[in-house]
Amino acid sequence: MGPKVNIGNDTDPILVNYNRTWVAKGIQPYAWCGFLPGAYFGMWPTVVQTAMFTLFGTTGSTMKNAWQCLCGTFFAVLNLYMMTFLYPLGANDPKYSPVVAWLNLTGVLFLFLASRADVNTMMMGMCS
Repeated sequence: MGPKVNIGNDTDPILVNYNRTWVAKGIQPYAWCGFLPGAYFGMWPTVVQTAMFTLFGTTGSTMKNAWQCLCGTFFAVLNLYMMTFLYPLGANDPKYSPVVAWLNLTGVLFLFLASRADVNTMMMGMCS
């Protein structure tokens, strides 16, 4: 169990336990199932969080929760793009101001809370 790497080939995979020395050899890690590239390792907590807040008793409520999660994530990413437009180099940008960043955070959280959106929309928007 745990992360594996394929030291074989695509037609005859040989999965062995992953450690950091494999990347130095040019072998990319795979997820436990052996199909997903190592770049997805950091996304598993988000996948679990989304599944926990999305899956529900009926198909209709699951679809409703998925739509709410999608909307919340969309607005969080939209805010990220606006901040990236404002500060292309992030905190290393010469015109970066921490006060503006804190005001952005406070304003976005206020807008999510004041919007009276459903709980999943606010959770995904404020956590993403």
